[in-house]
Amino acid sequence: MSIEIKKQSHLFRKSAYNLLLDILRYNVYANHFPNKSDAAVIKKFNQMSKERGYLGDFNFFVTKCMNYNETPPFINLADSGIWEAQGCTLSVTDSITGIRSDEFDAIALSSYQGLFYESFKLYEDSLKDSTFIFFKSSIIAGISSIEAFIRHKAEQYNVYNKQDVLIDNSNNKISFIDKFDIWIPKMTAEKFDKSTCEWDALKKILNFRDNESIHLKGTYGTNYSELERLMNIYKYAIPGILRKLHIHFKMIIPSNIIIASYYPEISIFQKAT
Repeated sequence: MSIEIKKQSHLFRKSAYNLLLDILRYNVYANHFPNKSDAAVIKKFNQMSKERGYLGDFNFFVTKCMNYNETPPFINLADSGIWEAQGCTLSVTDSITGIRSDEFDAIALSSYQGLFYESFKLYEDSLKDSTFIFFKSSIIAGISSIEAFIRHKAEQYNVYNKQDVLIDNSNNKISFIDKFDIWIPKMTAEKFDKSTCEWDALKKILNFRDNESIHLKGTYGTNYSELERLMNIYKYAIPGILRKLHIHFKMIIPSNIIIASYYPEISIFQKAT
């Protein structure tokens, strides 16, 4: 038996509503909407939409967003941290640390966003090709992107806290979970909220990555219903946690992370070969 993986093409209206609010509040117009209620965001957007000649109001674009593959025209898709060039070397300099990173001549990218881009591409490849190996690789890259985000924030923190630097190396090993429990509260003076579906999903995905007994039965180990469940919580565990981290650190969220965190439900079907 082989499998076929299908994703729904449409979001429920509530999901599309929340996706659009996230785009407005945390990405495109983040500077306009700090700490404003949903109603205030919608009212302001409707005013701006009319002034700028958009095709419709907030409800119009909610309906548009229900088609997951249709992107509203005001979304900035150039904010994913990826720059392409031919025949040259690109450099990226962190505005706080002053550290410059030189990448390969074809593509340069900020570390965590580049890893997330890789993770999400592998995730979509796993759906398109019904390939379990791509899904497992997407999880590994996705967790690495979360680690890279926290590491990047720690490097920025260390610039201003020379007497209390955050270090994770062979002489001072800090676990992935401890970075959430110890490092993040130290950097932000707030605990990271672990009462969410995103954190619950991350724990399940970590267990999947770490536990070699959970592989697809027959070929790689797990039963298909378990694989379907894991593939459906990817959006909470990887882009969802990155979304929460950006909010926690009061950062603008790249649009590709927001959009991926509202990925449609997927279903796995067995088919005769």
